[in-house]
Amino acid sequence: MREIILPIDSTKFDSERVENTLDKERQELATLIPVEGRSAQIGDIAVVDFKGSFARVEGEDETAELEPIPGAEATDFQVELQEDKFIPGFISGIVGMNPEETKEIAAQFPDPYANEDLAGKAATFTVTLKELKEKELPEVNDDFAQEISDFETLEELRASLVERYQKEADEKTKTNKQEALLTELLKHVEVDLPATLIEQEVDAMLTQTAMRLSQQGLDVRKLFTQDIIPQLRERSRIEAIERIKRSLFLREVGKRESIEVTPEEIAARVTELLQQYPEEQEVDEDKLRSIVENELLTEKIIDWLLEHSSVELVPEGSLSPTEETELAESDADADADARQTEEESSEVSTEVTEG
Repeated sequence: MREIILPIDSTKFDSERVENTLDKERQELATLIPVEGRSAQIGDIAVVDFKGSFARVEGEDETAELEPIPGAEATDFQVELQEDKFIPGFISGIVGMNPEETKEIAAQFPDPYANEDLAGKAATFTVTLKELKEKELPEVNDDFAQEISDFETLEELRASLVERYQKEADEKTKTNKQEALLTELLKHVEVDLPATLIEQEVDAMLTQTAMRLSQQGLDVRKLFTQDIIPQLRERSRIEAIERIKRSLFLREVGKRESIEVTPEEIAARVTELLQQYPEEQEVDEDKLRSIVENELLTEKIIDWLLEHSSVELVPEGSLSPTEETELAESDADADADARQTEEESSEVSTEVTEG
């Protein structure tokens, strides 16, 4: 098989994630200590009263009262003095204030903003700093490890975090590798799909979306109106076709190579899932077993493709424009390989159209 060079993200383990996780836990366990004798600074916790108004625009009567911003008012509001904790300008305006001081602070709502009516608008906040506190962070030691985890020592906790994030990085790299390989192989697969099959897949995709939104507490009937459904179906068609092509391709590979999942493997995975989600009372085990079998089979087929493909993985962006051009020319020179792959994939096309 011709060697394929696929530019993808090769995820590396980032040791900073361990320290960031530990620091986040320290912040959660911090004790707040009243501050005396100094002004507010970044990192403090400020207790404020504030009231926001729209800033005066150029040419507006200077004596006119500013228009209040609906909902932009609070008493004894506690905010951490970090720039990402409020709209731009608000936090920096509090820095340097002293307790009991009142100040006019200019701020700017970002654009875009959750409330579209406020997006990009300039504002003026009248702020009174009532109280100032600072964080006292716990030491990172064995006691700290026992407080936030089931581990007895900090060393054990760190090792566990390293293992977790290393595993995540490896799984992300594997996923990138799988997606890159399948995307490349499917370029050479032509399948004549019946319209009914495509519509069935679109139906399944929209049903999955509706179920996910419903689980999030959203009213699906209001979202999936008669006017919007045709648009959703049309937007879903391309993805539906790709999903069907991928499924048929993998199924064909599995059939040709006699790749199967054993009953023992299925039973073990079903048992694992049932143990992970014991709160699920009514589980259709036959349906669960079918889903598990399909997922395990797909994993085995993809693993087989990776094992039997000559693929060089390089970090995304590491190929120069010249190298990318050479790869494209190399692909053009490999028409014979592509034609052979297409001829083999025609069997899939025949099976689908006749089925």
